[in-house]
Amino acid sequence: MDKYDWLVKVYYAITETHKEELLNELESVGCPEEYLEIVEDIFKPFKKNTGFTYTDPYEHVTFVIISITDSASEFANTYDHEKGHAAMHIAEYYNIDPYSEEL
Repeated sequence: MDKYDWLVKVYYAITETHKEELLNELESVGCPEEYLEIVEDIFKPFKKNTGFTYTDPYEHVTFVIISITDSASEFANTYDHEKGHAAMHIAEYYNIDPYSEEL
């Protein structure tokens, strides 16, 4: 998001092959251990239709992570939910009214 000098990284349909790379990237921006454990839980077998959003306001980066989903509508629901978290994190940083068109 150039206007806000903010990077939003979206990872979806993640599998075990993405685990180390994603955890390392989160660690590199100082993601707390308690959140890393939540992300690690997403990689457990049969963990579907779930997501997680982490924002590092100092690095101006937000990570949106979405597990494997059962259907396109499940993906859309999870994506919309996590997108809402991302928008609120950025709005909070910039003091953007959450009811405004800007958000």
